[in-house]
Amino acid sequence: MIVETLKPENNEAAPIANATRYFGDYVRGRENNFDFLRFFAASLVIYCHSYALSGGMTRLDPLMRWNHGQMNMGAFAVHLFFIMSGFLITASFERSKTVGKFAKARVLRIFPALIVAVFFTVFVVGPLVTSLSMRDYFTNADTYRYLHNWTTRGPKLLPGVFLTNPVPGAVNGSLWTLFYELLCYVLVGLLGVTRLLRRPVVLALLILALVVPLKPTVSHYAFYKGLLVPFVAGMCCYLYRDKIPMKWYLVVVSLAGLIASGYCGLFGPGVAIFGSYLALWFAFSPSIRLNHFARRGDISYGLYIYAWPVQQTITHYFRGKISMPVLFLIAYPTVFALAALSWHFVEKRFIRMKSRVAQAVPA
Repeated sequence: MIVETLKPENNEAAPIANATRYFGDYVRGRENNFDFLRFFAASLVIYCHSYALSGGMTRLDPLMRWNHGQMNMGAFAVHLFFIMSGFLITASFERSKTVGKFAKARVLRIFPALIVAVFFTVFVVGPLVTSLSMRDYFTNADTYRYLHNWTTRGPKLLPGVFLTNPVPGAVNGSLWTLFYELLCYVLVGLLGVTRLLRRPVVLALLILALVVPLKPTVSHYAFYKGLLVPFVAGMCCYLYRDKIPMKWYLVVVSLAGLIASGYCGLFGPGVAIFGSYLALWFAFSPSIRLNHFARRGDISYGLYIYAWPVQQTITHYFRGKISMPVLFLIAYPTVFALAALSWHFVEKRFIRMKSRVAQAVPA
């Protein structure tokens, strides 16, 4: 998943000691823990997928067992990504001032690494595991149709790939969220250019998304309830950043609300509402000093886009007979290495271009 890196709004001094502090005070600072949160969420997705890809053991997911099937750890991590994204992408639009610069920055962050990952899957992973001959694989039109996934929308299968795995044929089950993340970016852009990126409008949008029922048969139901709600919650937190205090009692209340929502069958909305405060409090808490966590590179996006095909490849070579811990322990360092390469040789270079785009905008 992509989450924008927060940049300082100005060089104002830190809040006065003992004064009430708000999220907005830390938005203007240089230190936060978003890098660690991104890394944690991406790692949690890998851990969760290890249950399913090692033999369909999703029911053993600890979070899902606790909330009786409402949400597994992977979905929780994606909610966390979308909360952070809603907060930081809204901040990014306000900095960009023009929708063109905003869009260019988003494109430079998402697509270069995704294109490389898709080509890696087709021309490295596919030939290693396909049940077809090399000639049949490379002359099959479906092989090249899979390349359309660089657009975030494309076929889910490659010829002869992963057909006998516990989750058969699924080449990269993580990419589906990227399309909906782009839709959320479009939402921010549209609200921005129409001058509707305002507190009452976004708050009303959040309330509508929470309370208006949508039948499961409606297309993109998972996006509407599972991704849009946490994203808009993050947007609200940014727009109300100067009204939301950093208080320990609110941490306790939010934890209690999150736990209660799990018992009441409302864990999804609970994560969006209470989880937003907890995530952003953690990101800005001065007592949690993880602001240098990604000083050697932000590999969270690479972890997210490479993990599934690597895990599927390992499961393939074990002929589907591999335990969840073994799959995770083998896959994680492999994915970590690929993500590091992606950062240093692809993402970092385009992020520099993105930074130049941001610097071109008048203060």
